[in-house]
Amino acid sequence: MQHLKIIEAGFDKLTGHAGNIEFVNGVSIEPVSEGDAARLSAAMRCEMTDGTNPSASGALIEGTNTPAPILEPIKFINKEEATIEAEVETKVESYKPAKFTRQDLESIADDKGIAGLRSIAIPMGVKSKSVGDLVEGILRVQAK
Repeated sequence: MQHLKIIEAGFDKLTGHAGNIEFVNGVSIEPVSEGDAARLSAAMRCEMTDGTNPSASGALIEGTNTPAPILEPIKFINKEEATIEAEVETKVESYKPAKFTRQDLESIADDKGIAGLRSIAIPMGVKSKSVGDLVEGILRVQAK
């Protein structure tokens, strides 16, 4: 903590209290916390004994030339790498889920009920409120 100096015209020679801080000739008697310094500097121009501005505007001004850190360097790719990435994406998109037989689907319906069939049917775009229609819909989509 440092001492606070009032530089506001008319208060720069203050001897007495300003808030809870006591001054002699515009300089605090005791070191002042950052919070108290910021509070008083919001009402009048002040500076710390090292010359820094304790106000919120002072903090903004001090931070204007602070560069933002680069956490992860930017990766540039060439055409060959882009082609490889496109091929990988194509292979992922062309992935086909396992095919189910009517017996498989009926077994799933017996074990897990309609919720089990819906977990298979919904990704295929099949919707129904009956087990029979779900089984037929799944088989129809798989046949395409």
